[in-house]
Amino acid sequence: MQTNITRIKAAVKQLGMCKITFNHKSLDFTFNGSKPNEIDPSHFKVIKEEFYKLIGLQLSRDKVDKELIDSLMGSIADSISLIDIAYKIHRVAYVVKENMADSSEETHNIITSTVDTQKSVLLEILNYLTQLSDNLNYIIEEDYKLLLGSADSSPSDIIEIPKNGKMVVKLNKKDTATLMTLLEYKGLVEFEETSRNRFIENNLKYKAGKKESADIVKINSDISNLYDVGKHFKKRNSDSTQKLISKVTKLLSTVEYEDYAAWLKDNV
Repeated sequence: MQTNITRIKAAVKQLGMCKITFNHKSLDFTFNGSKPNEIDPSHFKVIKEEFYKLIGLQLSRDKVDKELIDSLMGSIADSISLIDIAYKIHRVAYVVKENMADSSEETHNIITSTVDTQKSVLLEILNYLTQLSDNLNYIIEEDYKLLLGSADSSPSDIIEIPKNGKMVVKLNKKDTATLMTLLEYKGLVEFEETSRNRFIENNLKYKAGKKESADIVKINSDISNLYDVGKHFKKRNSDSTQKLISKVTKLLSTVEYEDYAAWLKDNV
C-alpha cells in the first residue's frame, strides 16, 4: 500500500538517483537510462514540490518525529555522496574514452548541469530538514503555510541546457589542423583532460575563402597525412606548412598595439 510516508521516501530516492552509463550502441552517455537532452528541465523541480506537499501533509497531521527526519536526512546525505562519486567516474570516462559520438561533449555538459541541479535541490531539502529537526517541538500551524511556500521554484531548480558554440578558423581544413598541431608542437598550447583531435572536432569549424563555415570531421586522417613523409606527400606537406607559417607570421607582424587595444575595448 502506498502511504504518504512511502511517497515521501520515494520522492527522496528519486531525487538521489544518479546512474551515468556509456551506451556502446549510441557511443554516448545516458543519465538514469535516458538521453540527457531528453530529460525535462523541470524534472527535479516537480519532485521537490511534491516532496514539500507530502511532508507538509505529514506535519499537519502531527505525524513527523525526529527519527523520520534523521532517516530522510541520512538518505539525502548518502545520495549526495553517491552522486559525487558517480560524476567523478563519469568525468574520467569522458576524458579517456577514444571512440565517442560527436554529441558526447554536449551530453557531458548537460550531465554536468543536471548533476548540479540535482545536488542543489537535495541540499535545499537537507537544509530544510535540518531546520525542521532543530525546531520540531515548536512547529505551529502558521509554519505549515510557510512550508508550502518553500515549494516555490528558483532558477537552481531548473536544469540549464548548455549551448555550445564553435570557434571558426578562417583557413581550409588541412591548414586548420596544421595550425593547431604547430601551436602544440611549439608548446604554445596543450590539451589538458581532452584529446587534441576530439577538441578540434568539438570546438572548431573551418572556413575556406567565401565558403560557409563547416564542422571538422575525421580530423585523424588529416593529421595522419600531415606527418606522411613519403615521396608523394613530403614536398606537398612541407610547402603547405611553410606557406601557412609565412601567412600567419606576416599577419601578426602587421599588428599595431594601439589598434589592437582599441579593438579589444570594443569587442571584449
